[in-house]
Amino acid sequence: MADSVPTQTDNKFRWKLWAAVGAASWLGGCEATDGDLQNTAPESNSTSVGIEGEGEGGSAGTNYSTNDVAYLSQLGLMRGHLKVGSFLYENGHPELASTHMKHPEMELYSSLVEAFRKRDCRGFAPELEALSNAVNGGDTTELVDKLYESVVDKIANCESRVTSSPRKNVAVIESLLRTAGEEYAIGVVAGRIENLHEFQDAWGFTQVAKVLSRSSLFAGGDRSVAVAAQIQSIIEDLTPMWPDLADANQQLDTVASQLYGAAAQIEIIALSLKE
Repeated sequence: MADSVPTQTDNKFRWKLWAAVGAASWLGGCEATDGDLQNTAPESNSTSVGIEGEGEGGSAGTNYSTNDVAYLSQLGLMRGHLKVGSFLYENGHPELASTHMKHPEMELYSSLVEAFRKRDCRGFAPELEALSNAVNGGDTTELVDKLYESVVDKIANCESRVTSSPRKNVAVIESLLRTAGEEYAIGVVAGRIENLHEFQDAWGFTQVAKVLSRSSLFAGGDRSVAVAAQIQSIIEDLTPMWPDLADANQQLDTVASQLYGAAAQIEIIALSLKE
């Protein structure tokens, strides 16, 4: 069947499947009752990217010039930051938006400068700075939208330097959701917003994962189409985790383990895709 996990006999595959199933089962069934559980991230066999300020920017030694998944994940994190900023600005929260519209000196961008050069991509420092300045200067929504789209176009150009695939795309989705989980664990503790910025970032990264789940890369066959549909459903189920992006006083019954569980489920699903 298009959405089945292939049967393998080698020990490495069976160990990976057992570990992923175990993680998904544990994460899907547990209920966090305090901040300690929310802030516990399960280990993963997949490539993931950390969090700016709390590890975002990638692990030490990551070579973004050769590691396609890490490179695309970093760009995805940048998309997430800017997505949140754009949304907040459009909805009348310029003071909240400004913290997400980073200058080119930001850690995520600077970590990719060498990779841009090696991958023959000009980058988008001028566009990023213009957007940040417009938001901080309180310019019109129309101008901010225009500058935002310009940055997004430049990011897409840098992404196009990678020869991608459904399996690679899923790895990026998984990475973004794990990073979103880390951010959510910082943002929400025991049902209360402790860090609104990180709570918002988790939403932005999840939104980018949702967009990637609808990529045309999945249109190449019944199996990849089925996988994409499963991933879309998993991500859609996360929507209630953000009732209001701007309210720092809201009470929540959602926890970071839901994002980790979603990533683990997607890791299992990806096993049915060819390299």
